[in-house]
Amino acid sequence: MNAQPPTHEQTLLDRRPECAGFGVRRLAAAFRKAGASSRTPNWLPRAKRTTGSLSRQDEAGERATILSYARAFTLIEILIVVGIMGLVLTMGVPAFVRALQKEGMRKAQSDFLEACQKARGGAIINAKPQDFIIKPAERSFEAPGAFPLTVLPDGVSIEEILVNDLRREEDDVVVVRFFPKGTSDDFLIVIHSEQDGSRCTISLDPVTALADISTSR
Repeated sequence: MNAQPPTHEQTLLDRRPECAGFGVRRLAAAFRKAGASSRTPNWLPRAKRTTGSLSRQDEAGERATILSYARAFTLIEILIVVGIMGLVLTMGVPAFVRALQKEGMRKAQSDFLEACQKARGGAIINAKPQDFIIKPAERSFEAPGAFPLTVLPDGVSIEEILVNDLRREEDDVVVVRFFPKGTSDDFLIVIHSEQDGSRCTISLDPVTALADISTSR
């Protein structure tokens, strides 16, 4: 039994992917030129089958629909994007974690400032003097009842202490007093980092008992 040759309509249907880049009007013209029957294929837009012509809005919508299929991502493209994202996260996360974690000199500065703030607040709230105690040999400090005993991080040492213009870094215990009216002793401490050689100076304004910090190398 001889196979019948494909009709013009079937030929166009088979070539449908090749026509994906053409506009609807060119596609309909090619269909008429090929001598197909008057029946319009189901895969043409509804507006074309009913009215025979498309407005600019309808044609633009049809072209957008056709192009949306051509703009889909392939598996290889998705894998490349995932790989790049993984590489960026691998390089960026450790640096982000280190920035969040306080280490070395940054932790020492933060602890000293917090201790001074808590000691000042304790003196004002309790309406009585608050002691801020430093032990240079042990590299520790505390404000009893306001700030717990804290030891400086490894590699950070106390280089100089001044209380009311007196050198006190050689003393076993150094006491700085905060008063209920928001004042304090005149205080200055210099801490040194053995890792990068940087120095941090923390001082108190005796009138306001507020801490000020400066760094140098």
